[in-house]
Amino acid sequence: MLQYILSFCDPSTLFQLMHVSFTTRQEAKKLFWSDPTTRYIVDGQWLLAGGHPRHTNHDLEALTHMQYIEVDFTFGASVFVTEWEDGRYYTEIREGEDQRAAFWMALRRRFPRVTDVVLTEGTSKRLGTPPDKGTRLATGSFDGISLSVSQLQWYNNTSVCPASRYLWRWNRSSSTWELTDTSWNPHRITPPVRKYFGPVGAYQRYDHIDMDLAELEYARENHTIQATEAYYVHIRQPPCVCPFPQCGMQFEQPGEWVAHYSQAYIRSRTHDGRVPLPPWESLRSAFARHDASLELKRQRLSEEMARMQAAWGEPGSSERSTASQQFLQQLRNDPLYAGEITPEESEIWFRYQRDMNGQEHPPIY
Repeated sequence: MLQYILSFCDPSTLFQLMHVSFTTRQEAKKLFWSDPTTRYIVDGQWLLAGGHPRHTNHDLEALTHMQYIEVDFTFGASVFVTEWEDGRYYTEIREGEDQRAAFWMALRRRFPRVTDVVLTEGTSKRLGTPPDKGTRLATGSFDGISLSVSQLQWYNNTSVCPASRYLWRWNRSSSTWELTDTSWNPHRITPPVRKYFGPVGAYQRYDHIDMDLAELEYARENHTIQATEAYYVHIRQPPCVCPFPQCGMQFEQPGEWVAHYSQAYIRSRTHDGRVPLPPWESLRSAFARHDASLELKRQRLSEEMARMQAAWGEPGSSERSTASQQFLQQLRNDPLYAGEITPEESEIWFRYQRDMNGQEHPPIY
């Protein structure tokens, strides 16, 4: 009876019920983690590297319940084949290593209940063609797991504002791809964040918030573009004028401005800088509040870094020695931060020292 009643609850209600009694929690978990319309997103390079706890902010216990996941490969120099070892990217695969097997072993270890996996790649240069780069990983997948590849299709064939996703289903018996959806749009969720402990946890928490904030700041441009285009299409009658002050071009048809912006901002000084706010007061006010919120979060994050740097101390100081020993000791002994590389050679230790010393971050390609 309880399972039947819970079947009428939406995911947010089920999540709340998971924090009630033991019986209710167990029954709610079965439904919450098995919703086929929801996808939990994890980083593909993390699994290629072996899925070690050191390189993720996810709650590892929560991952063990998930059945429908999306493995994101949109970041990296070469989708599906970029090597990532201990947090560092490589653009070539070293001979003699079978990343395909390592990927599926890591996925099975972190997601023992998974039944359906979608691999998401970046821009498809050949619209409507099978995802040949995903074939290498697909041929190593386990029986009992349904496998698909999601391809981003960009608005008006431009390089901004992804408009839809093509979904290709892998046919294991014939080793071929079948196009099953040209507008795949599930409810996509980031897995719950782990609880942070100790000096490594404090630094990883800062790093996680910094990354989330950077993504919000990056997404702001796309949100502005989409809001401006929606205003042009649904509210303002043509002709529509490009909102960049130094441009002034006019457009008659929906989509023309997005294509114009995508082509112009690369080669024209008239489109330098942040995209102007949409020419509609209510939207401008909403974006102004959003920008103020991002600025406040960035300020608080800077203050948190300043506190950690103060605790790091000066070179040769007892504070520096103590902080170093505590950080390395947790990397060495805490299973939540285990990795293949020794603590002294690990990427997180290098990044921690760099950030504590206020050094510039190297560019990411």
